[in-house]
Amino acid sequence: MKGKKEIKLDKYDKAILWQLDVNSRTSYSDIARKVRLSKQAVKYRMARMEREGVIRGYRMVGNLSSMGYIYCRLHLKLFNVDRTIEKNIIDTIMKNKKANWVVNCDGPHDILVGLIGKNEMEIEKTVREVLIEHKEYILDYDFATLTRLVVFNRGYWIEKETKPVKHYMVGTEKPYVRPPIVPLSNEDKRTLVALASDARAPITKIAKEVGLSPETISYKIKKFEKSGIIAKYFLLLDYRKVGTQLYKTLVYANPMEPEIEKRFAEFVASNPYTIDYTKTLAPWQIEIDLEARNNEHYHEIISDIRDRFKGVIKDYETLYILKEHKLAYFPI
Repeated sequence: MKGKKEIKLDKYDKAILWQLDVNSRTSYSDIARKVRLSKQAVKYRMARMEREGVIRGYRMVGNLSSMGYIYCRLHLKLFNVDRTIEKNIIDTIMKNKKANWVVNCDGPHDILVGLIGKNEMEIEKTVREVLIEHKEYILDYDFATLTRLVVFNRGYWIEKETKPVKHYMVGTEKPYVRPPIVPLSNEDKRTLVALASDARAPITKIAKEVGLSPETISYKIKKFEKSGIIAKYFLLLDYRKVGTQLYKTLVYANPMEPEIEKRFAEFVASNPYTIDYTKTLAPWQIEIDLEARNNEHYHEIISDIRDRFKGVIKDYETLYILKEHKLAYFPI
């Protein structure tokens, strides 16, 4: 596969990307103050990075548990397919409204699908539909139910070490504790849909789409942020254009005492290239997503984790993400 050309970024570009990754709704004025540039310079640099494809968009991550949803992943291994057949399979899966994330990859699986549902039966129905429709090309599959999904900021934008900030897409800080479900009105849902597709959308634009006053929309957003319904506003990045590659590590772990598991998760999170950390009910127990510079760098990170926690990792598998075809964090 032909690689994408890396875009050269200076320290101001990286500082802007860091601010947007921390909170992509941050105003131009606030970003300008924090990176010590003029507002016009910030707007120009952001527009340039959008044109160059470095910035693919701005998204809102919601806490699916708080909204009453469960999140699962289907891992497909294909056989007897060519590029055309694989593309047709991906295109078909992308049309399914329950599929929020679709990628193809290199490794033990060929296609990964994130599935959102209100209950286990709804998820089972979606899985059955996918498997039956493509059964002549599916050699094998694995299935994972996510019990905790923590998203981190990209710490590699800045040189100084920062403490990772946790944002929960599934679950909470407390293990085995589900957050209370927050009832959502139709206006609430439309507000969240607008933010999910464009986290930098102005209040006035969202108000017009939803049919409410800007003051009401502003109040709703603050309420969602406080309750945890909105977990994070983040930057949708073309990682290859900034010199990184996305790797997903499936960790087969020995049972861990709570204190060891806590230290393990904190050590993984402390690496600035860690994008998210996931606990699963699956053949593997943990998933770690890393945006590493290259294969060598990726294996250095994994080796550091294994050296620090001898006896924790029994085995691991690496998935090299080739292309992200669909990403829609809000399920409604």
